[in-house]
Formats: sequence, structure tokens, C-alpha cells
Amino acid sequence: PPNYTLRVPGPGATDCNDVPGTGAASFPGRTEVLCNGVDDNCNGSADDTVCPISGQTCTSGTCACAPGSVICGGRCQARGASCAPGIGECRRTGTMECNSAGMIACNVVAAAPASETCNNRDDNCNGAVDEGSLCGAGSSCVNGGCRCNQVCVPNSTRACAMCGGPIPCL
Repeated sequence: PPNYTLRVPGPGATDCNDVPGTGAASFPGRTEVLCNGVDDNCNGSADDTVCPISGQTCTSGTCACAPGSVICGGRCQARGASCAPGIGECRRTGTMECNSAGMIACNVVAAAPASETCNNRDDNCNGAVDEGSLCGAGSSCVNGGCRCNQVCVPNSTRACAMCGGPIPCL
């Protein structure tokens, strides 16, 4: 504005001053310049205007999101945290990122469930391991392996008619 100079504040100085010899008053009411480190409107507070993006703060003359955050969906949002959608064999690991919809979301999706088998894993991704009848009549799934339910000599293998072949005895 006319008859106004901007001075960098220092000890005992102000940024709202008159141009020497003009007799003009200081310029209160001037629009505050966003995040420039100066009290442009002479109200005693530098950078009292809010940064344009929700969540940004003015630091050292710059509007910025906090460390670890990005502008996503028109606001600062945290990103980079680990995520792991799904359970059992469907679980995948990734990181939280800004997606095309402007939302912070995990950058991977859970895998599709498979049929449950006797392998000491949650193949169908329902939170239970080796559930159901997985080994056929006369046998059971024990610690990821099919075992014949007939009484036999421990730690031996014999053809169990009920189990349909050589299966270790329980």
C-alpha cells in the first residue's frame, strides 16, 4: 500500500511503520499474507491466517502437514502406517496410502479364501484352523496331518481299511 513499508521485526522493531517523512499512519487492516512470518495486518500477531488445507500448520513461513502426513482428500492425513487386511492365509501386509478416492486406505487387499485342507493353516480364512471333515472316514486331522482313528501300534504305519491307505496311527 502507499506510504507503508514492511520491516523485518527485530528487537524493539515493528513491521507496521510509517514511511519516514510522509506523516502517514501505519496500515492496520491490511490483508494478512498467508504464512510469511510477518504481521502484515498490524494486529500484533504474525501469520494469524489459517493455512488453506485442513490440518496444515504454518511453520517458518511455510504451510505444511505434520511429518508422516500428506494432503489427501483436501486435508492432511497420516500415511505410511502398516496394515494387514484379512485373516489366516488371506492376510496380506501393506501400508496406509492415499487412494484415488482421496482417502487413506491400506494399499493391499485380503486374498481370496480357499478350500480348507489338513495343513495346520486357516485356508478358508474364517479364523479356525483345519476345521471340518478333511481327511475322510475313519481319520482325523491332527496337527496338520491326517491320522487313522483305528487302534494300532503307536508310531507305525498300517493300511487302515477305514482310512483308505497307509496313514500314521494316532
